[in-house]
Amino acid sequence: MKFHKEGIPTLLLVLILWTIVHLALGSGGMTIVRLLADLVFGFLLIVVLQFFRNPIRNFSSDDQYIIAPADGKVVVIENVFEPEVLKKECKQISIFMSPINVH
Repeated sequence: MKFHKEGIPTLLLVLILWTIVHLALGSGGMTIVRLLADLVFGFLLIVVLQFFRNPIRNFSSDDQYIIAPADGKVVVIENVFEPEVLKKECKQISIFMSPINVH
């Protein structure tokens, strides 16, 4: 599994903060505070890795398919007038993305 390059600074920040907190809490055995800090930072690390993952996709070049820009659930397909760039009637496809979807 690959990760998006914009996620690397966030990933490094979480790891650095986790290390600082871990060292600040001392090495006097596994205290309840250290255990809670490890659980919180472990969960945060999993969330960051999940958010910035970039899975390898196999696409079909068949014209009958539409490739979505993100994972999620299609919630709206409607015709709208786009006044800023295209200045014409277009098809809008809205995708709802939860935090566990690839962004």
